[in-house]
Amino acid sequence: MRSSKQFKSILESGDLSIESLVIQRNIADLFLASNNSAAAEFYYDSMIQGHQSIDAEKAWAQEQLDFMRSLDPESEDMIVYMKFLHEFQTYDYKIHAPRLNEMINAFAAEHLVAEKKFSEANAILKDLSRYYLPAELQPVLQKTFYDVAQAEVQEVQIQQRINEIEVTEQWNSAVNLLDSQQYDKAISAFESLEIEAANKAAAEMRKEAASLFIRAGKTPDLEQKKGLLLDSHRLLTEILIKYPQSELYTAGRTSSGKSRRIYC
Repeated sequence: MRSSKQFKSILESGDLSIESLVIQRNIADLFLASNNSAAAEFYYDSMIQGHQSIDAEKAWAQEQLDFMRSLDPESEDMIVYMKFLHEFQTYDYKIHAPRLNEMINAFAAEHLVAEKKFSEANAILKDLSRYYLPAELQPVLQKTFYDVAQAEVQEVQIQQRINEIEVTEQWNSAVNLLDSQQYDKAISAFESLEIEAANKAAAEMRKEAASLFIRAGKTPDLEQKKGLLLDSHRLLTEILIKYPQSELYTAGRTSSGKSRRIYC
């Protein structure tokens, strides 16, 4: 019984390891063999909780490894992240909250967002929210999430505007070729624009078809599932009919006569 009391103090300290869990299992088995079901139940339950804690630590370790392996150890992003993590581990949240707030924003906004690495910025913010950030830093985290999202939206809008300008320039160039009676070059230029437009239109229809397909997979209602699948197939067939010049047409035709590949 003395050993079980000692082990209970270890449990309550929160310092769990694989070794302590093995000891805990043995103690639980001993209690059960001694017909002390209540004590055995307590230790078995604590053991389960301990394994869950270790699983969370393993997940965090794997995420850290994946992040480390995705960056050059000497890169600015890695250096900044290591400095931030050091600050986070060694400083008291309440005393140094303003400094940590500044570092969260600096890392997410000034480094990753500046390099247009929006998914990486969001992933790191999500990890910080999940494992480390105390309640007093949650508003800062949410604001940083918002700032990253806004920066991503602005980047998408900028790229759309650039694409619009490029298409306008291509159109004007094709018209100039036509006006100057360079008919073969004009035809080629207009065909390129037609293919580009077809690809964009087909891509939008493909997204809609894929959304219907996913909904069909999730719904338990057989009639609704059938209707969604038919609508999805109709859209895919419509792509092949309306936009035969698009790249999606080739993808659809080369997948055993089916439209499955077109979802990719």
